[in-house]
Amino acid sequence: MRKRSKLAVASCFTVGLIFFVTWSLRSRPAGKVWLLASPPVFGTRTNADGIISTASLFITNIGLGRLDYWVSWLECRERTDLALLATNPALTTSGYYPLTGGSTKQLTWDLLPGDASSEGSLFCCQVYWHESEPGLWRLGRNLEPHASRILELFDSQAVASWNSPDRVRAKGTVFVSNVDVAEYFRLAHGWTRESWLEDLRQYEVVRTQKVAYAERYALGPTAKEMVGLRARNAFVDYCQGTTNALEQTEQPPAPEVQSGNR
Repeated sequence: MRKRSKLAVASCFTVGLIFFVTWSLRSRPAGKVWLLASPPVFGTRTNADGIISTASLFITNIGLGRLDYWVSWLECRERTDLALLATNPALTTSGYYPLTGGSTKQLTWDLLPGDASSEGSLFCCQVYWHESEPGLWRLGRNLEPHASRILELFDSQAVASWNSPDRVRAKGTVFVSNVDVAEYFRLAHGWTRESWLEDLRQYEVVRTQKVAYAERYALGPTAKEMVGLRARNAFVDYCQGTTNALEQTEQPPAPEVQSGNR
């Protein structure tokens, strides 16, 4: 009798725990902004080789949960001759890093010798971020299929958060520059929103050129070409992101519904 009572209590506790975890770890809206970034700050540091110029910025997780971030693209150039002072490693060597809720982290990059100052250089970077998957989601998957079977006792249509095909985690992209981001791409690469829109209008022409493009880079682009390709990818992301935001703000208001008899 005592064993049955203990088993009943343990079963109730397990069911309650799984129900609570499923409810508390439900998917959150993806439109929420969690990551804020400060403008870049130029400074110096000293090591055995002497004084080295640096560029730094602070990123802050204003959300409650942990997120993972990744500086996917970065450039710092002299304003006069556009000499490259710094860039981040290639995509294959980059990775996501965790940032707990409410915390701030300083990111610093060493710069090559040159006019590394807010007035003498141009700086721009792109930071991807997304909400980290809760550890209890992984635990829930490890308990399958038992966890889902228990949830079905409460709702036959229920789908656990860790198994839901449409589960949504917050994510976004942040651009940081010491000038207007669009102005950076214009000054450093000669790209403008107008030229990007023209590229979209000529999309069919670009598609026919893909074969020639693939043959041109069959052996892989050079280091200098890779810098340009990565900058172009960041520029396209910026144009797409700002265009989507502009379209959302320009949506016409919904018509008012009038009630009553005429």
